[in-house]
Amino acid sequence: MPVTASHGLSPILFLTKTFGDHNIEVLAGQEALDTGSGWGYDQTGLNPFSWNPNYINISNTSQVQISNANGNQPFRGVRFASVFGNVKYTFKDRYIIGGVVRRDGSSRFGAANRYGVFPAVSAAWRISSEGFMSSMPWIGDLKIRGGVGTMGNSNNLNPYNQYSLYGGDKGNSSYDITGSNSSATTGYYRTRIGNPDAKWETSVTKNVGIDGMLFDGKLDVVIDFWQKETKDLLLQVPVTETAGFNAAAPSVNIGRMVNKGIDIALGTKGNIIPGLQYEVALNGSFLKNEITALAPGLTYLTTANPGFRGINPIRNQLGYSISSFYGYHVDGLFKDAADVANHASQPDAAPGRFKYTDINGDNKIDESDRVYLGSPVPKFTGGLTVTLRYMNFDLVAYGYMSAGNKIFNVSKWFTDFYPSFQGAAISNV
Repeated sequence: MPVTASHGLSPILFLTKTFGDHNIEVLAGQEALDTGSGWGYDQTGLNPFSWNPNYINISNTSQVQISNANGNQPFRGVRFASVFGNVKYTFKDRYIIGGVVRRDGSSRFGAANRYGVFPAVSAAWRISSEGFMSSMPWIGDLKIRGGVGTMGNSNNLNPYNQYSLYGGDKGNSSYDITGSNSSATTGYYRTRIGNPDAKWETSVTKNVGIDGMLFDGKLDVVIDFWQKETKDLLLQVPVTETAGFNAAAPSVNIGRMVNKGIDIALGTKGNIIPGLQYEVALNGSFLKNEITALAPGLTYLTTANPGFRGINPIRNQLGYSISSFYGYHVDGLFKDAADVANHASQPDAAPGRFKYTDINGDNKIDESDRVYLGSPVPKFTGGLTVTLRYMNFDLVAYGYMSAGNKIFNVSKWFTDFYPSFQGAAISNV
């Protein structure tokens, strides 16, 4: 039965002052959050090997009295502590300048890098308020804005990442104390390699945008050009098997990634007939994602987790999108025995099975023939929402699309790959 507690605190101070055409707003606050820690168990045992919470596990106790399920290890909650401030200055509601700074702390990091400071500045010009815009009455409101700022991220970091942990089970570590294999005693080994030096991922975002309201409010336009560069990207580096133990690899700050994009939103509204109103909202986003740096000596990384049935279709490589798919390129199916004979040497080749492309032209299919097969990151996403209102009734229809991305269809493992499913006629990778 898991036991948890979660609570937070977020006091805020807000001050505003107007004098003449000038307005100043000041906001300051503090935020604290505890997601709760606890201990979950499904069994009862006595005399644990150690009372250290890094070692306690139901399987490491004696005299287990309830044996209806496997024991669970304690789970560590996450604590956040932040202070922040924001200042905004406005002159005649025409020129706007703002600045914000945050100091965030997270228990996911070790003591040396637990806190990070993240500032940002922005400015806007309501150009429609200028006198020279009076000759364009069809522009109701037009604002040009821009900004640059930093933000920290810790969400993809395991709360245990900073600790080296230990556990035991007979499958990975045991001692033959009595000399009989049937009475082997559970041994202990390192289950996780700790990295107390991990620090915040930091994203630097730059953007320039336009907000417009045109034709007496019948058309709203929002356009953003932006770039987000994430440095100190937290990724797992697989541990070589020559290390001699089966331990979870830590996340380390070894990468840099850049996202660039254009966001466009259009909206219109009006009356079809008296009492019947309509609203149409259309949005689209163009995105380019690229890994621009890894640790010295590294050109690519594969995930430390082999994934489904030992398959690892993901490779993070310089110059490519994050989490890109990597494997063999399928060049159709083998038609007959002659097609098999005339093709490059391929294990388990047979009529009706996948025919892989001989990329390097050495007349055999092996690991050197693998290529990039696409990215799960879409190059374009868009949506359309149409709303009709009549008196107290609303009718809403919406659609969404993404383009330029691939998906990893796990279900095809059972239907298309021999011999995982014996009814399938297609060869395994």
